[in-house]
Amino acid sequence: MVLNISTLGGEEGVEFVGLTYNRYKHLVKYEEANRHVFYSIGARIDEKPVGLALVEQVSPEIAELRSLFVLPRSRRQGIGGALLRSSEEEAVQRGCRKFLVLYQEQKSEKETMAHLLKANDYSPPEFSGLLCKSRDRGKILNAPFLKKSLLPPSCEIFLWKDLPQTERNFIINRQRQAPWYPEILSPFHNEAIIEHLNSLGLRYRGEIAGWVITHRISKKTIRYTTSFVREDLQQYGFTAPLLIEAIKIHMASPESFVATDASFIIPAQFSAMIAFARKRMLPYLEESLSLYKCTKELR
Repeated sequence: MVLNISTLGGEEGVEFVGLTYNRYKHLVKYEEANRHVFYSIGARIDEKPVGLALVEQVSPEIAELRSLFVLPRSRRQGIGGALLRSSEEEAVQRGCRKFLVLYQEQKSEKETMAHLLKANDYSPPEFSGLLCKSRDRGKILNAPFLKKSLLPPSCEIFLWKDLPQTERNFIINRQRQAPWYPEILSPFHNEAIIEHLNSLGLRYRGEIAGWVITHRISKKTIRYTTSFVREDLQQYGFTAPLLIEAIKIHMASPESFVATDASFIIPAQFSAMIAFARKRMLPYLEESLSLYKCTKELR
């Protein structure tokens, strides 16, 4: 038995598309076109694909594992660990300083990932947020919150693609002088794949104060990647209405008959937003799962 672990390039990924989630298959198959954002690590035994790790570089310094899978017949041979370590090495080559792993609450996945990450010196798991999914223009179309405008007149919503250069400079310069948002919530990560349909900005009394940034991760799915509202405004509950406005635009657009699915993560730090989602949104979604996070500093 000869095991080979390597970073996939070009059309190599075609052999591995069956080893990840459906929503990520196009990223593996066409990895070369997305290599500045995504990369894939493949495992072969005697030249046959048996495992795959798919990673997204979510910021210049942070890489995040999107999926890790090994065929059942090839498990318990150290392949998962080898894929994880090779993913970390590639992240270092790309200039990343931290590797992030999110995994879902299903019992089998939770226990397997927790064991693997502990064995590879990751931080203990902590609740990271709530993953919500809407499929096939389903129950969300009947959600009462889509029929209301929840932001006060002091707020102005605009399409992110129309952000003036002066406001872009304002966001960047303010962050340099005194960071006012977590870097992972920057609106400027992975701009090459941003979804212009419903990525939104928020102005409060004329000043930029928040955003919802979405990405098209497959023809069928829009991912609501980043939600942020200025800290002093979070007490007024502006985060949920901003996200809802993005959903409303998505569902009202003819594009929703193509991009029929939506997924979004509410970070654990937005406890009020999580409470709102559990009470008001979950009855109109097809799936919701708790996410756990482990991190590792790279050298």
